Amino acid sequence: MGRLRPTSSSTVPTGLGLSCRDPALKRRAIINGSFGTADGVISFSPAARFAITHPSIHRLTMLKTGILNPHILSLLARVRHTNTVVISDRGFPFWPQIEIVDISLCDNIPSVLDVLRALRPNFVVGKAWMAQEFLRANTKTTRTRFVAALKGAELTLEPHVDFKKRVPHAIGLIRTGDTVQYANMILESA
Repeated sequence: MGRLRPTSSSTVPTGLGLSCRDPALKRRAIINGSFGTADGVISFSPAARFAITHPSIHRLTMLKTGILNPHILSLLARVRHTNTVVISDRGFPFWPQIEIVDISLCDNIPSVLDVLRALRPNFVVGKAWMAQEFLRANTKTTRTRFVAALKGAELTLEPHVDFKKRVPHAIGLIRTGDTVQYANMILESA
């Protein structure tokens, strides 16, 4: 098996910053989905293999509008009917059982509502859950903004403890920089 090393002009690039001296070995490794290295195996997802083996298509399909974050797009691509996705504020606990896409930058950037507005064109929300503590902890203006953003979805408010029990069943969690207390929501696809 060929050794991998940092890309140089005398080797064939793999597309991910590694290279292999043998082009046939490189192609076989990409098609099979992994490279063997001295430290273990580097695996490629099917999407990465496609992008590497079809570079002209990859260049033609660059996104210019809508959601640009590849991790969020990947998460949404796996959502099916009645699957759930969590949008959380910055203080929400870490959940090792599910994929977490952390897009927090600083206070309130982005907010839970920013993410919800970005998701809605590509994600039909049938049901939504929030903690009932949200009502007590926030002003009427904040509550109204959240209810308006979830228009058309069946909203259920439940104790925060019960809300958190739903999280491990989600496809993934998008963590924001939101500072609104109990702004977390679970969205179920219709």
